[in-house]
Amino acid sequence: TPEKTGGAARGGAVGSAYEQVYKKKKSSDVPLRKGDRVWTFCRVKAPPGAAGADLGATSVKSPKPELGMIVEEEKDGSLIIQFEKAEDEKDRLALYLSPKKAKIRGWLRYPRIFEGKKQRIPLAWIQTNRPPPRLCGCSRQEWGHSCKMLSDTGVDLGCCGISCGRGTSRKVWGVGQ
Repeated sequence: TPEKTGGAARGGAVGSAYEQVYKKKKSSDVPLRKGDRVWTFCRVKAPPGAAGADLGATSVKSPKPELGMIVEEEKDGSLIIQFEKAEDEKDRLALYLSPKKAKIRGWLRYPRIFEGKKQRIPLAWIQTNRPPPRLCGCSRQEWGHSCKMLSDTGVDLGCCGISCGRGTSRKVWGVGQ
């Protein structure tokens, strides 16, 4: 059998096109902008008897990451991130456990509205290798955008397309049909 050759024998640089197209971005290459949702650890109160509580520290790094939204750009190696309000989280989790809401359980799994406390979080606590959950099923991940829809005959319906806001609709369904 012939000896296997690398990409250089085929006339190209070894892996240059492959690295540009197929490799994942490194965590340092991902830009963090205002309005982006990220997985990050947050500051929580130290439990009594913990090592951080003995030293007089009032807050420590949380054991699990939470989903938050970036409110301010990077400054001095940290970002200001806003998390879900405690009342909203309580309501969302109650609906998630309700058997009547079993069909929308996937939607209730993660927070969508971030109106809670803001915290200054160091960049090392942000998990850039874990993408946030998708807002909707299309490629455009912006809150409340409208998707263009084509009719059966191929005519562009433009502003009459569906809205990916999920939960907000300007149309009155069932009237005038």
